[in-house]
Amino acid sequence: MFRVCQRKIDNHILEMQSGGKVDRRPKAEFTDNEDYQKYLKNCDDLESSRLNTLFQNALNTGYMADEVRIFWATEEEYAQAQEADPVLRQQKAEQEAKQTKVVEAKAGMEELPGWATWTADQVEEWIEGNVKSLADVKRILKNMAKAITYLRDYSHILQ
Repeated sequence: MFRVCQRKIDNHILEMQSGGKVDRRPKAEFTDNEDYQKYLKNCDDLESSRLNTLFQNALNTGYMADEVRIFWATEEEYAQAQEADPVLRQQKAEQEAKQTKVVEAKAGMEELPGWATWTADQVEEWIEGNVKSLADVKRILKNMAKAITYLRDYSHILQ
């Protein structure tokens, strides 16, 4: 189980903590109903206290009580809450866009076989032998620009 604190206005997950739900013992383990009821109340109080931690954390960061929703969630419910979270959706979209750029940049670099290890003379020789039109120049410049931005922005991903 998960404990979740969610901003009501847009379903953004402010905090999540895993665990905390009490695995309650069966009634058969108790000799009388009064002891069992006390035990259940203690379990309820403990779970309530654990949820209250998230509530207090939200209040301490400046949210008002009516701006947040605190609840227990199964794995499936938590996954649904994540899908409904606009901030997480935006982060996921940004990550996917970044990954697309990485793939495109890698492909562009692969079109320039060995270029990163060539000497200046080898680059000049390759250009003389392969660049025959303005379209070739544009294609190669685009690929080189992709490669440069790839190295600048994404080289840490490969490390």
